[in-house]
Amino acid sequence: MQRLVGGELDTYDLEKRYFKKDGSLVWVLLTVSVVRRPGGEPRFFMVQIQDISRRKAAEADQRWLAALVESMDDALVGLDPLGRVLSWNPGAERLYGYSAQEMVGQSNERLVPAGRKDRVREALRGAPASESVFHFDEQRLRKDGTVVDVAMTAARVRDAAGETIGWSLVVRDVTEANRTRAALARQLEVQDSTARELSRAKVLLEATFAHIGDGVALLDAQRRILLANDAYGELLSLPSARHEGLGFEEFARHLQGMVANPEEVADALAPPVEPLRTRTTDFLRLVPTKRWLRRAMTPIESGGEWLYLVVWRDVTAERDLIAEREREISTDELTGIPNRRAAQARAREVLGDSKPVCIALLDIDHFKRVNDAHGHTAGDEVLRRVAAALAGQARGTDLVARWGGEEFIAILSSDLAGATAFCERALQAVAGLVLPEVGSITISAGVSLLEGEFEQTLEQADGALYEAKAKGRNRVVTA
Repeated sequence: MQRLVGGELDTYDLEKRYFKKDGSLVWVLLTVSVVRRPGGEPRFFMVQIQDISRRKAAEADQRWLAALVESMDDALVGLDPLGRVLSWNPGAERLYGYSAQEMVGQSNERLVPAGRKDRVREALRGAPASESVFHFDEQRLRKDGTVVDVAMTAARVRDAAGETIGWSLVVRDVTEANRTRAALARQLEVQDSTARELSRAKVLLEATFAHIGDGVALLDAQRRILLANDAYGELLSLPSARHEGLGFEEFARHLQGMVANPEEVADALAPPVEPLRTRTTDFLRLVPTKRWLRRAMTPIESGGEWLYLVVWRDVTAERDLIAEREREISTDELTGIPNRRAAQARAREVLGDSKPVCIALLDIDHFKRVNDAHGHTAGDEVLRRVAAALAGQARGTDLVARWGGEEFIAILSSDLAGATAFCERALQAVAGLVLPEVGSITISAGVSLLEGEFEQTLEQADGALYEAKAKGRNRVVTA
């Protein structure tokens, strides 16, 4: 402040936290400017206060996400549509031996062992555009020339228009786990049905299971648990005393009491249809622990009897990371409400719905004048305030999104009368906004009933919006 008074500065910014009336904290940006007399003496000060809590929260979220990526044990690799590496986390450096500097910009095929085709790339090239997440068991080449077995989850990354702009790969080294499974399978194949040999196998399996992070169990032909490791009980909330001998029906009832969708349990626990084929189930969400689990079940023939090796894996971190990326690309960065991509996705969901659905386009009147007269910072604040006002009028079944520029879209689960009422409330809410720097603002709206294709309904709503503008703005017109 002294430098401002002394003439060294004409303005300065300061970020601070204050208590609101309700006791909550709010981040603000203080911009202090001085207006001087002809002689240079301060005449008065101007203070602008801007709420930056959303930006601060977004910055914190970004730091959290970056820390998650950096601390992951698994490799996280970002690819462009041609398979070139865009990002390479420390987990990838540990798994493959290459630094990020060595790999960014290089083709992912560098990691494919000589003489092998990149089956993952071929599968992703031919994958239907409607599918977003894929799982592969593959082999990859390390920098030192060794080959590792990996379990890979590939998630499609889309732009705002829904087009594929790359892939996010979560890769885990399963070499030791595969060796263990192979060793178990070989051991079980040479065991006969005598109690002594089964006991020896049990000792071997228990010793091996203790060093596996995944939950592993061996089941008999009736799918009763013969033995299981501690991780199996921890993942599925089973006391260790209840592991051995637990029957299929009892285990199924136990699992139904834990998962978010109990009807999924029967299908998830079904054995492989074909012998010697592993059956993988994605995903079961546990309610008490909020974990996501993936289950793989492999049949093993031993002495003329079928046994099953079951592996449960905690894939919560993979799911959370994928969900976070999905939220990022479906949210408008400026306003914090859903973006055009999210609106297009919702439109695809409601097409063919038996209940009436309406599309409303809402546009800020004379928005260009706001930018011209007050600058883009003020214009951005108007967009944020209007977005919040519109979202505040929506019900749980409605979606309000930023369509582009100063235009918003509402996908409303109601008939024309209900949609018109929503728009009228939205007009009143926006007209009531207090914007000291800009003054009052208004919006216009066009509404159409979704009866055919989304694009056709959108054109009708746009025509109604054009009519509302032509009739003087600050009004609602139905198509």
